[in-house]
Amino acid sequence: MSAEQFSPDSFDPINLEAEIEAVRSLELRDFTRLKVDAKLGDVVLGCLYYQPEEATDDTPIGIVKGLGAPRAVYLGLAEAIAKRGRPAFIYKAPRKQPLSEALSPEHLSDPLVLQMTAVRYAMQALHNSERVTELRGDNAVTQIDLAGHSMGNYIAVGAAYHDTVEKPNENVHVRTLTSVAGASLDSYSSFKELRQPGEGRLQQMRRLAHRLPDVAMEEIIKGAPLILKSSPVDIWKDAVKHVFRLQTILEIIKIATAPNVDDKVTALREAGMPYGALLPEDDKFFHYDRVLSRSGHLLDAYGIIEGANHVYPNTHPEEFASYLIAMTNVLNAKKNAK
Repeated sequence: MSAEQFSPDSFDPINLEAEIEAVRSLELRDFTRLKVDAKLGDVVLGCLYYQPEEATDDTPIGIVKGLGAPRAVYLGLAEAIAKRGRPAFIYKAPRKQPLSEALSPEHLSDPLVLQMTAVRYAMQALHNSERVTELRGDNAVTQIDLAGHSMGNYIAVGAAYHDTVEKPNENVHVRTLTSVAGASLDSYSSFKELRQPGEGRLQQMRRLAHRLPDVAMEEIIKGAPLILKSSPVDIWKDAVKHVFRLQTILEIIKIATAPNVDDKVTALREAGMPYGALLPEDDKFFHYDRVLSRSGHLLDAYGIIEGANHVYPNTHPEEFASYLIAMTNVLNAKKNAK
């Protein structure tokens, strides 16, 4: 089915709202948080694992955060997921790059490979952790539901593609993928043109540069007061410095001009991995209308979050957790039905 043929009616009947209400109706539970030793070379990934006292599904939900955002603004979401019966994990995306990694051919061709590698190393660290395995009743982590927020969508897809298609991981694998306000999903129809050098790529970069200031004011600045409550000022100063470093700018350009995510998602779905999207209704970065018209054919399920903007997972983690858990439930049911 091509993007031009996409229609919401073409989906198999699902009732995401019923799944959300089922998650919301669960009695909240206590959880245990563990620090997990996870490194990429000499870079500490700061992996945190959350295990509810009673799990409704023992598969953890892994949060791949938006590019440049500090880990602290996702801690509330990880806790909310655990309170509702699902294990969760989060990590610190690397701020620096080991020299050996930086000079590898794959990193030279794609500046975001480092971020994808960090996801894979964090997943492997969970699998290898004796403390995590013991906390789970002697059951090691062998599968994970990955959710990528904003530019984390590109990173999550790339990590899953490597471990599923390029070099299958025998220890731990991605069960489902969820894009949360995902970067690039509103631009797939122009990617074929953008992969060729020339005016098309320059036009896309001009459009991106033109809308960024207004979008930042509407999305980030409005959400800042709520987000700052969960993060010390020094963390945000570090995040700002990170966003404006040359490496991060290169990573953003990579996403904006040549993501190639559509091919990877297609290959993952052919390998049996379902892909869903949670789309904030008022997202000024990636509007749901454009996402569905250009990328709906890549989705196994989607949900539109009314009254939400791009940073909704950070400003309303308690509410958003139910949406995310419900989506993983829907995608896993589709996977099992195949």
